[in-house]
Amino acid sequence: MKEILSLLSEAEIDHKGLFLNAEAGFDSENLRHMLEKEKIIANI
Repeated sequence: MKEILSLLSEAEIDHKGLFLNAEAGFDSENLRHMLEKEKIIANI
């Protein structure tokens, strides 16, 4: 996830408010915390 955010930043694309659609296998407390911190909406 950090790499994706880095790529978006390099391309000057704002990620705040984006939706992340992911399968349940990606659901973790760490990921949810990171998404909340980065203001990305999780759909897991």
